[in-house]
Amino acid sequence: MTNKDISNSLKLLGKLKEVHGENAFKTKAYASASFQVSKLTRPLVEMTDQEITSLTVFGKSIANKIIQAIQVGTFEELDQYVLATPTGVLDLLELKGLGASKVKVLWREHRVDELSKLEQLCLKNELSKFKGFAEKTQQSILQAIAFKKKNQGKLLFAQAELYAQQIISVLKDDFAISMRLTGAMARKDQVIDCIELLTCESLSQQARDYIVRFQQQLEVKLLVDQVLSDQIDYECFVRTCSKEHLSALNIDKKSFDLENVYQKNNLPFIIPEMRNNPEAFDWARHYTEDEIVNYSDLKGALHNHSTFSDGAHTIEQMAQGCKDLGLEYFGIADHSKTAVYANGLSEQRLKDQFDQIDQINQKGDLVYVLKGIESDILSDGSLDYDDGILDQFEYVVASVHQGLNMNEQRATSRLIKAIEHPSTSILGHLSGRLLLKRKSYPLDYDKVVDACIANQVAIEINANPWRLDIDWMYIYKAMQKGAFFSINPDAHKIEGLPDMKYGVYSARKAGLLKERVINTFDLSKLKNFFQKKGFNTL
Repeated sequence: MTNKDISNSLKLLGKLKEVHGENAFKTKAYASASFQVSKLTRPLVEMTDQEITSLTVFGKSIANKIIQAIQVGTFEELDQYVLATPTGVLDLLELKGLGASKVKVLWREHRVDELSKLEQLCLKNELSKFKGFAEKTQQSILQAIAFKKKNQGKLLFAQAELYAQQIISVLKDDFAISMRLTGAMARKDQVIDCIELLTCESLSQQARDYIVRFQQQLEVKLLVDQVLSDQIDYECFVRTCSKEHLSALNIDKKSFDLENVYQKNNLPFIIPEMRNNPEAFDWARHYTEDEIVNYSDLKGALHNHSTFSDGAHTIEQMAQGCKDLGLEYFGIADHSKTAVYANGLSEQRLKDQFDQIDQINQKGDLVYVLKGIESDILSDGSLDYDDGILDQFEYVVASVHQGLNMNEQRATSRLIKAIEHPSTSILGHLSGRLLLKRKSYPLDYDKVVDACIANQVAIEINANPWRLDIDWMYIYKAMQKGAFFSINPDAHKIEGLPDMKYGVYSARKAGLLKERVINTFDLSKLKNFFQKKGFNTL
């Protein structure tokens, strides 16, 4: 089990204890232990039992549960609570915005033990009659249920990629069967509902049995097809293309040649990632494949966190992580003072951080560290430091973390005011979405993009697999207008730095040019961009 798996299990047990009426001290202990595990930099599976029990961030009882989870994949007390809880109540606990205390009331006092029952209460306007459930809460729950239904049977690409790599590896190593990814996986779609694999080799009964067992573990469909060897290129291609993309091509299955399929149709080559992009052929009239950004083009990461706020590693450790990845610079953008939940930096603590950065840069054996901040955008659009403080940073990532329920006009106006602040360099995760968890808040994207261009503010492509924000569908149009972008991992630990690859996948789906990505710039050009020195639009 990973630390995240263990953290999630502890969090679930805490919620279940609360639902079943355990005292608040016990439920909070598990919530705290879950948080502490998520902050550990070393995998628990690599620790001895003695090392785990000697950790001071949780008690011996929880340590023993962690040891059991590592040994058998779960722990007995959690299994007991899960068995004692109706499946529908477990579903209620997964609803965004519906905490364990409210689930307890619904189940224990009103016998609501299924999503369908809760939905009917909301639709009949009866939930708002319950104590503690306002009409606004009722509407939020309906939206959460609809969102959950829409996203059932789906995984983030990053999650699906791990499963795909596992099955491909086992089939190759244990059964000598080579597999090729196709469909949504080959396009690197942000959300996956089916892992499609193709082979031209015979599947033994043992291999088929393994595939069936593997499917039973998955939350998404698994499609493994066998095709003739002379048809596999054709099948991989057509299954990766959208219907609209295929309709523009005249393809002969018998004489299919991937190298010439576009040329034969007098069309430019389209990379797999773009084969469901409705703008792909328009894009190809202006640009070529070698102009699209690649992971190897990135020279630095600009939105990252350290132990100065809610990160797991020090600035020096994160800088070393960037050096190990072959990057040239590292931008620290810890949380600002409003983010008290994330140990946001007070003005007094900033001096300590700056001194540490200066020492690292003077030593000169790591990548260059840029002094940045992720400054909270307040409800009125202002940033949460005085201008004199903001002027001390080399760049500012302006982001919304609270107040996500504004209407389109207010949300748009707030972002534009923040963009127009002269210190703002990058607009962070602008839509606020969390894939499969939380939808975007409403925005007028054209106005936001226009404001970024007018004020030379880069639009972040937040590469955290849960965010991937801004969505790829908006990137091409913004690029055509003249926008710049910054592909950032939003890394809170060293292991999060390579997540930039997921941001690159999104960028490539939109055909984003490397010249429009500011962290492909060398350090001198990047600093000029942050100082807003004469960068022209396309």
